[in-house]
Amino acid sequence: MKNIKLTLVAILMSSMAFADSPPPLNSGVDENGVPTTPSDSTLSIFELYQDSMANSFACTDYSVEGMCFWLKCSWTGCRVKTSMIVSHYNPDATIEVIQTQNKLPLSPVSEFFHDLGKNITEAIIPESEVFGIGQGLRSAGNETSSLGVPKQFHDAVAMGNPALPLYENSVGNILGTVGWCDSDVTLYKPFFVSTGSPEWRTGELEGAKAKLEIKKVTNSIGGGLSGYPKWGDLYPRIGTAYQRDNSKSAGTIASRVANIISSPQSLHIAQKLPITSGNNRTFDMLPGKEIRPNDERTAYFQQNFPKDSDKKCRVFPHQKLKRIQSDTQNYVWTLWRRYKCCAPKGQTYLGKVDY
Repeated sequence: MKNIKLTLVAILMSSMAFADSPPPLNSGVDENGVPTTPSDSTLSIFELYQDSMANSFACTDYSVEGMCFWLKCSWTGCRVKTSMIVSHYNPDATIEVIQTQNKLPLSPVSEFFHDLGKNITEAIIPESEVFGIGQGLRSAGNETSSLGVPKQFHDAVAMGNPALPLYENSVGNILGTVGWCDSDVTLYKPFFVSTGSPEWRTGELEGAKAKLEIKKVTNSIGGGLSGYPKWGDLYPRIGTAYQRDNSKSAGTIASRVANIISSPQSLHIAQKLPITSGNNRTFDMLPGKEIRPNDERTAYFQQNFPKDSDKKCRVFPHQKLKRIQSDTQNYVWTLWRRYKCCAPKGQTYLGKVDY
């Protein structure tokens, strides 16, 4: 009963805390719309937008997959109308994974969210009770696993991509003449803030869940039959990861966060990503599918920070993914979710034909 009360209190407190609007990211352009000199340590909205357009917006991965049939009736009679079934990815969420509070890439937004989150957690759980499976420390010291693999601890923020409206107004308008699946994600909306979710540090519920998940193939981030090297495990979805490589450790955390904000039962104080696409008819549970490791049919990751010329979208982990170490141990990725939909062209949906 105590845990239930604490959870309810935390949810109420987080709802009130996140009611205020966070300070926006630097736009990256001046008053005349001319791009400004980018910062080495932080990201701007324009840079996030540029990344989404990289490689001739290859991350969109747009395709026509069928046709929908609709019955449209008016006072003059009824007609059968058609619309194309299209599939593509949208850059829905921005995920920041950090090990230090210095030079946060998404400053000042992530600082705003983390400060509120810490106030929530500290009000619910005394500092002396924070330590558990998740470890309430940003630095894990010299602790290692039984195999001598270093333990690393990260915090994370997942929010609606600030550059999403720019992307939809450009790419969406171009491809929308054929068909387009709108994203219902709200920019800057906090879907997960680790400092505001006590479970990220205590790991009590996640530890129990991990016992059920640990033997499943989908729990391993890489390894096995995936064809990729193993980075870590999905469960327990906490801030601790055992990994020698800092970038792979952060990637493991990003995978956990993506699963938390897309899972029906997250066990965390979090908000789920929208499963709708405006008034479009969606198919194959897209974009509502739970994001699992090694599954390129559901979502991709694109690295935004550290800044690098490689802006390809890939699943975690991927053989060709570069080892890009951050000097600050802080990382940012865009989470691209797959959509499949057709636009309504009448009052009644009659059916579809797949190509």
